[in-house]
Amino acid sequence: MRLSKLISIILHPVFIPFLTIFLVLNISPELKNQIPNVNSLLYIYVITIISSFIIPLFFVFLLAKKGFITSLELNLKKERLLPLLFSAASMSIGFLCIEYFLIFPSFLKAMFLAAIIIVFLAVIISFFWKISLHMLSIGGVLGVILAFNFTYAKAPLAILFSFCICVLLGFARIKEKAHTKAQVLFGFLIGLLIEFYFIKAYLINTSII
Repeated sequence: MRLSKLISIILHPVFIPFLTIFLVLNISPELKNQIPNVNSLLYIYVITIISSFIIPLFFVFLLAKKGFITSLELNLKKERLLPLLFSAASMSIGFLCIEYFLIFPSFLKAMFLAAIIIVFLAVIISFFWKISLHMLSIGGVLGVILAFNFTYAKAPLAILFSFCICVLLGFARIKEKAHTKAQVLFGFLIGLLIEFYFIKAYLINTSII
């Protein structure tokens, strides 16, 4: 298997929500301590995996089996609409499940909501253009880390690591000829800016910072 293909699989958008939450909580004891107990933390992880990974992936497999999409990679922009809408709906339900039952840290809440906004925006863009979903998601990760850097503690190594991963994935998507440079760049920038500015605005409006 080509390295670029392997990178695209490992950093597939369905994995990113859980990986982002896991990363942020493990570089911030202060944020992690806002979660009441281990069971609550486990609940957040399980709901995130179910709502952003298991259910959306099952739906994509179902659409492929029924012939509504020709590839699990969603190479055609018109085939992205239903999977993206379903993913956004599933993530929204997952967010409500966490919000209703737990004391949910505001930073995580803003991060989760921004991710849902990114998916809905991807639906709209996909009507006209095949933007890189990989770069939307990984750009969002860097946006989260930057927002964390300004909110809780300086995390230069996390920023550098996230940026390098973004660059690596961007080159991989171009190497795979899945997207143009413009689709990769704008996907990255949109994901980054939405996560960063939404988190900052949300925390300011809730008087957290």
